[in-house]
Amino acid sequence: MTDTVFCYHCRTRHPQDEVRKIATKSGLRWRCIKSIVATRTAVHQREEFGRQTTASNRARDESAKRQSLPLCVTEPHPLAHTLQTVLSI
Repeated sequence: MTDTVFCYHCRTRHPQDEVRKIATKSGLRWRCIKSIVATRTAVHQREEFGRQTTASNRARDESAKRQSLPLCVTEPHPLAHTLQTVLSI
């Protein structure tokens, strides 16, 4: 299995051969080559790349939310009538 590295720019994991270490204010960080190349393009192309990355991240987050939601219970719990009786006293 290939080692993967977290890209701080696009916030995803990439194979190690697709990332480079970049010096930032807080030290060295991994950044994918795709995002490095995208910063060297025209402003409208950079903005489009950013929008695509944001859309991808949002879709991933929404998918994770849907997978972690509890299932809807359609049948009453067997002891639900007991609880209602106790609460009405």
